[in-house]
Amino acid sequence: MVFVMRGVDVANCRGFSVPDLPRPVVAVNGQDAPTGGTFTLMHELVQVALRQGGICTPLVGIGGTPTEVFCNAVAAQAASTFRTSREVIWRRLLTLGRISQSVYRETRAELHASAVAKARSTGHGPPPAVLAVSDLDRPLVRPVVEGYHQEILTGSDVADYLGVRWKHIPQQKK
Repeated sequence: MVFVMRGVDVANCRGFSVPDLPRPVVAVNGQDAPTGGTFTLMHELVQVALRQGGICTPLVGIGGTPTEVFCNAVAAQAASTFRTSREVIWRRLLTLGRISQSVYRETRAELHASAVAKARSTGHGPPPAVLAVSDLDRPLVRPVVEGYHQEILTGSDVADYLGVRWKHIPQQKK
């Protein structure tokens, strides 16, 4: 199961995982930038695959345990196939031996400080309607939307059921 956390500052936690079977859990901070969230998701999935859960704090993995370093390396490689952050590029340079651990630590700290400042100022994260749908089961959302399109429910009803303001629902006029 994968969850998106809300209301948690990225300076405190980017994600966590609990590898307990039969349903391992991964949580990613919804306040993080999209590239940071992708990296964290990959990192935590590797943690689950290794059956070693943990909490991803901003400075873990800089010179941390071999498991953290490994998870970061795998996440950097996997995330590099998606939209890549500068942190992933620096991590890959470290993995390839092109930069030293001290250069990586210093650069990562600068990148993290910049990302935290940007996240706080821009309010990164998905729009309210997307959060509402991700928090609810699709079996609830689908009949609500269908009820609106069949004119059984009003826009106000839809907003109440989904827990968002009507103006945050995309294409509400269709």
